[in-house]
Amino acid sequence: KVVAHIERKPVPITQLRNDIPSEVIHVLQRMLEKDSRKRYQSPAEVVGELKSFLKDTNETSFTPSEEPTSPVISIETHTEKRTPQVSKRNRNTLVPIVGVTTLAIVCGVLLWWVSSNGTIKSNRGHVESGPAKLESESNGQTEPEWIELIPEIDMNQPLSENWSREGGELHVDATRDAHLTLPHRPLGEYDFEVRFTRQTGQHSIAMIFVAGSGQATFEVDAWDTDLGGIQLIDGLDLNQQPRDVFRHALENDTEYRMLLRVRRDSIEAYLNENLVTRYQGDGSNLSLLGMWNLGNQNSLGIGAFQSRTTFHSIRIRPVEASPRSPTVEQ
Repeated sequence: KVVAHIERKPVPITQLRNDIPSEVIHVLQRMLEKDSRKRYQSPAEVVGELKSFLKDTNETSFTPSEEPTSPVISIETHTEKRTPQVSKRNRNTLVPIVGVTTLAIVCGVLLWWVSSNGTIKSNRGHVESGPAKLESESNGQTEPEWIELIPEIDMNQPLSENWSREGGELHVDATRDAHLTLPHRPLGEYDFEVRFTRQTGQHSIAMIFVAGSGQATFEVDAWDTDLGGIQLIDGLDLNQQPRDVFRHALENDTEYRMLLRVRRDSIEAYLNENLVTRYQGDGSNLSLLGMWNLGNQNSLGIGAFQSRTTFHSIRIRPVEASPRSPTVEQ
């Protein structure tokens, strides 16, 4: 019908298909009127006429399914049925039929939409992916284990005054610059973690670490002004540094976790689960305040300034061997 209309030789639709309802024929003929003034002027007119046709044909003959995907499935079924291979001789006859059938299907979907108040809900299934593998599992490598240092600490070292070990925990009295050497001297990249509770005082807790040729501290609640960060950098303490300093006042009788991730060219410092400061460099511009001096630039340590504190856990985890091999004193 469409092709004949274009060629100015319209063929009655009833000659193409004798099973098309008269109402649909009426709609199609009006759509194909040569005089544009006689055609539908808006989609609303088409919808209105189709809706009236639905009312006239007893609504029980067309009951929309509660499942909104049924019309979509019927479209896919008809699409499969109208794709047989045909010879060139029958193609000219098939094209108009396909056009009419497609238009009828579209009208049917539109009619169903109108009769259901225009509500179409998606019923697509939710596909859940399997659990993602840990990186260590996917590359076949085993993640290094944490090493607990408290049981291995030498409690007879010169710095052990005012320190005690009991029940797997380390305790220190409120002393001006209490600090202690730990039994580990890292040679490469590593993670360094401390869990502690400050019972009294309002001053800093310190982690003494090594990075390259430098040694420095990561401190929280320092200098009577709640300052936190890494010092010394370029010889500057937390009061003098222009950036990478944060403020946090520790609450007594509350457990905290401090973590350092020391890499070849950077250091990340965490308080609990929050990244609080980051250092970029190879450690060559890092140095230690005199009051935290351990007597060995390759050693790790901890400190508590004038605060009675309990250290619940002190752990180290080697991450990667370093190409540099500093001399380690035995």
